[in-house]
Order: sequence, then structure tokens, then C-alpha cells
Amino acid sequence: MNISLIKAIRPLNLILILSSQILSVYFLGFKNSIIDIFNTTHLALYSVTLLCLASGNLFNAYFYCNPSIDSEQNDSSVRFKNKILISAMLFVIGALLISFLSSYKLGVIAMFSISVIFLYNSIFKKIPLIGNIILAVLYSFPIFMLMMFDSNLKSILIIVFSIFTFGIQLINAILFDAENIEKDRKLGFNSFPILAGIKSSRIFLLLFLFIFILVVTTCVRLIVTNFFSPPLSNLFIAYNILCVGFPLFHLLLKLQTATEKSDFVYLRKVICYTAITGTLSMMFF
Repeated sequence: MNISLIKAIRPLNLILILSSQILSVYFLGFKNSIIDIFNTTHLALYSVTLLCLASGNLFNAYFYCNPSIDSEQNDSSVRFKNKILISAMLFVIGALLISFLSSYKLGVIAMFSISVIFLYNSIFKKIPLIGNIILAVLYSFPIFMLMMFDSNLKSILIIVFSIFTFGIQLINAILFDAENIEKDRKLGFNSFPILAGIKSSRIFLLLFLFIFILVVTTCVRLIVTNFFSPPLSNLFIAYNILCVGFPLFHLLLKLQTATEKSDFVYLRKVICYTAITGTLSMMFF
């Protein structure tokens, strides 16, 4: 497997998803021990999630890469695209084998997820905003589906962190489209920033980000009321203000003047940092 193929899999992205699942099982499942998070059921969940998302990233690279116009990717040849497609299919087969060997329910979920992933990359990705929403759902689902297999997990906490992941991923997806607006034009993709324009995209993101901050604030308040007492509650609030709230407000301010590709590259780094710090807040439980 060459370096370009590894990059197409997006290993850092997969590590973040895997980490969020492991942290969820251990810290949001109050009765789970270290041994529990690595039992056969959870290992199957982690494996299927990684294989499904890895195949999705490869399908994305397959449909997104065009050698005739993309001079940055020297390996983007017909042979390289075939390698991507073959690798994606092997991951799909692996995900289906592991899931059905584990349980019929996980097998059905894996089949449905793979179908949505393929439809997203082949069809829905080209539909402005709808594709972004589907992508955000796909990245938040790995946390949400855990409570279907682990009765020890606190469902309200799983839902809260799934909502947080959805919001972060939706913002990141639109910022990514704004960052790659020129490339999408060449490929013929009608992304939301292309259809609505950078200014309208910024306005949409500002409105969504404002609502998202209100939702996160409400969720933090709900969590503190139901799961914490002083002084840990004060520490949890302080952590979320400093490590989640401030970056989101910083994003809100910087987004108002973002116009260049470099601006959106920076904003994506801020939202990725917030995704990590928000996920790490599970460790307070």
C-alpha cells in the first residue's frame, strides 16, 4: 500500500473516530471496565466502523480525483484509481464479514451504512448541503450506534455527544467545500459555496454556528445538572468554556471576514481542535 493510498484512507480521521468510540464506551458506560471496552462485541464495532469509514474515504478519493485536471496528485492515474477501488471493496467485504460473524443486527447496520456511504460519494456529495448533512450523520453515527449494543452506556450522554459530533462535522464539511471551491468547479461539483457563493455560505455558517453554540451550552448545563456536583461540575464547566466555547466563538469571529482559501484552512484547524477537545471532555465522567 503506497503513501498516496494511505493518505486517501485518512488515518488520522479514523484514529479520531476510534478514540471517540473507545472513550464513549469507557467513560459514558459507568459500569464498563477496561476489559469490557475490548470484548468481542466492542472490538467488532470498532473494526466495522473503521472499515466502513475507510472504504468511504477511498470511494471519496475514487470519485473526487480527476487526473486530467489535478496536477497536485501525481499518482492520480487510471491504475491508481483502480487500486483505490479494489482497496475500498476489500474493506467493504471485511466489514460485512466481521459484522455478520458478530451479530445479524450489526451486519444489517453495516450493510445500510455501506450503502449510504456509496450513495453519498456517487450521488449525494454532488447535491449542495444535502451531501454535507449526510456526511455529518455518517461521522456522528459511530458514537450513536454504540448504545444499540451496550446497555451500560448512558443514552442521554451518547445522544449529546452524537449531536456535538454532527454539528462539528457539518461545519467542517462546509468549510472544506469553501476551501476547495476552485477544484470543485473544475470537477463540475455544485457544492454549497459554489451554488450560494462564499458570502452566503458564511452567513449560513454563522447562523448555524450561533445555534450550535446555544445547543452546546444547553447540553453542558443539562449534563452538569444530572451528572455532576461541585467541585467537579465547576471544573467541567470551566473546561468546556476554555476548550470548546472559546474556540467556537473564535471561529464565529474569524468566519465573518473569511474569503481566501487560507482563511478556511485555518478555520478547519480550529474546528478540528474543537472536535478533539470536545471528545476529550468525556473523560470527566
